[in-house]
Amino acid sequence: MKIFFTYIFTIFLSTVSISVAQEKPPLIGTGSAQCSTMMDFIDKQNLNKDVYEQWVFGFMSSLALVHSQPVFDLSKPEEIWLAVETICKKNPEQHVFEAASVVYLQLLKMLSKTMK
Repeated sequence: MKIFFTYIFTIFLSTVSISVAQEKPPLIGTGSAQCSTMMDFIDKQNLNKDVYEQWVFGFMSSLALVHSQPVFDLSKPEEIWLAVETICKKNPEQHVFEAASVVYLQLLKMLSKTMK
């Protein structure tokens, strides 16, 4: 049931961001930035990478905590961050939180397969 609500939540977030792409996302912090902005900042100053990584892992940790899903047992932090960066590079118009949500859902899918 918690996985179902996570899927609904992520679909909601993605439809909100698609329908109001020019408006501010319903979040605060560096995760509300567009992926293109994040990638530009990371390219210019590696220090900003830590700021974005911390925001992404905090966001994903809150989802995992609320849904009591041990998704971080499935992958190393470096692999998770690489997945977020890859999504952002391929979809620069997306927001960072959307990329993190996609990766979280992929981890949930992997987790559900291991529990069968």
